[in-house]
Amino acid sequence: MLEGRGWRVVKEDDDSAVPVFCWATRKAGDFPANASEDVPLPLIRPFPQDFTRRLDDKQELAMHLQVSGHEEIQPSTWCAEEFLLSDGLTGDDQELWFLKHSQGVKGNGVHVYAGLASIRGRLEELGTRG
Repeated sequence: MLEGRGWRVVKEDDDSAVPVFCWATRKAGDFPANASEDVPLPLIRPFPQDFTRRLDDKQELAMHLQVSGHEEIQPSTWCAEEFLLSDGLTGDDQELWFLKHSQGVKGNGVHVYAGLASIRGRLEELGTRG
């Protein structure tokens, strides 16, 4: 489709052209954050993989936001073990809770549960697999 609109593929080892757009897959296209005179960068590119790894790990992202004083950017986040051990959590049956794999989705969707008892019950069902 893109080639039909005039786009062309620039091979990784072709230094004759700088791609305008880079559509990288996991573990591919790991461009540095800054360009140098010797190594031009695509105008549109993914974040460096070290950076996206931090965004993918929901617990690590929550920790970075909290340390920087911006925890309000995302809802409170726990790993399953911490959540099940926390006794002080309260909430009503109408409150929504989201359950998601900690590292990207890997084919597992985000699941929504109404009420604290509902999410706690699902995590207990999953056991160590959760």
